[in-house]
Amino acid sequence: MQVGCQSGSCAIPFHLGGDRRLGKRVDSRNEARARASAQLAIPFGGGFAVFGLFVQGMDGTRYPKSVMVRSNKVRLPLMRYSRRIITVIVLFLLLGVAALAFQRRGRFMREEDAPIPENPDEKTEFVFARLEYPQLNVGGYWGRRGSWTTDYPKADRQFVIGLKRLSRIHARSKEEVVSLDDDRIFNYPWVYAVEVGHWDLSQEQADRLREYLLRGGFLMVDDFHGSFEWEVFTSGMSKVFPDRPIVDIPDEDPINRSVYEIAERFQLPGIQYLYTGREWEYDGYDPHWRGVYDDKGRVMVVICHNSDLGDAWEHADEPQYPEKWTSQAYRLTLNYIVYAMTH
Repeated sequence: MQVGCQSGSCAIPFHLGGDRRLGKRVDSRNEARARASAQLAIPFGGGFAVFGLFVQGMDGTRYPKSVMVRSNKVRLPLMRYSRRIITVIVLFLLLGVAALAFQRRGRFMREEDAPIPENPDEKTEFVFARLEYPQLNVGGYWGRRGSWTTDYPKADRQFVIGLKRLSRIHARSKEEVVSLDDDRIFNYPWVYAVEVGHWDLSQEQADRLREYLLRGGFLMVDDFHGSFEWEVFTSGMSKVFPDRPIVDIPDEDPINRSVYEIAERFQLPGIQYLYTGREWEYDGYDPHWRGVYDDKGRVMVVICHNSDLGDAWEHADEPQYPEKWTSQAYRLTLNYIVYAMTH
């Protein structure tokens, strides 16, 4: 590659100090142009301009700052190796971005947001209510992994789309976030809570949840896995109902046939299945469908442990996610909603 010294011999050592100026040994004919171009970090003549740690040629190629330009030839002993190093670094960065794109605590980032649907404030007979709760304060990856906002709002809104198609329930297109810190929860007969293996209820919040459930409310909990998250969840439930056991819901319970007759309840993996090949998370190998009953035998709390129905709704339009899991998730949840509104 030719350098922009057209007459005689010139040597241009690049001194990349704080002022980013070229050395003094510059042909007087090109000196002013060379200095201005280097300071502005743009090419000058046929030679180079300065870009931070690199020197850039007119053809756009970037070279290490230690390069010496001498006479009409460029000696670049490090160029080939530096470009290889840069290529490797870029590849690692791309792999890191791809991994993050596949994960949001194990979820696709790009699907977490959803456009606000039409008639978001319509008065309807049913509203998808999502429970906001305080999160257990622990460090590390696990502590950052789950919260009440998981899959929000894509899962909620996509489920409602299916609910309208599969039933005649007049449902609002936009979800409602409810808290245990005020009485608005009593306006919603069905509430969904996700990642409850991370919740940390105060006694006051537990008391309000107990009152809500005993007055006819219904709580569906979902997407928590393994023995440790089970212990965290049951610790919170013991504040709500210290005297009521958590039991397996039998197949013949009316909640399993309020709309669809569900003879088999199998594990519903989250989106992590697509890149791990595993249907379980942590040590949650087997699905459990449990509940808490009131004194009249009504299910107040339905517990979906070691499954992820929220992901099944959220990724219903994901071609790689198996249809059988999405269909089962919709059927189960529709049963729970109709049961909650009729019992």
